[in-house]
Amino acid sequence: MDSVDWKALGLTMDQAGALVAAFSKYDKMKTGAIPVDALDALSVDLGETFDDEEMRVAKQSLQDGDVIRLEAFLKWWAHDPKLT
Repeated sequence: MDSVDWKALGLTMDQAGALVAAFSKYDKMKTGAIPVDALDALSVDLGETFDDEEMRVAKQSLQDGDVIRLEAFLKWWAHDPKLT
């Protein structure tokens, strides 16, 4: 979380901490990235569900190769109108 400016994303420290903790559950190698397919479960863990099209678009916009990086996830989560 040190490399991500959570204040600039409009997140409180508690919000950012909760998001990072949830993300870390799927970051098995502790690389700051999760498999693209883990986004569904991560979203459910955070109390949000997306229909198939929303999830497809989210994965497409977030993925970096076959992973989603923490910083990209935090930016997306903080700025998605459905989540704010």
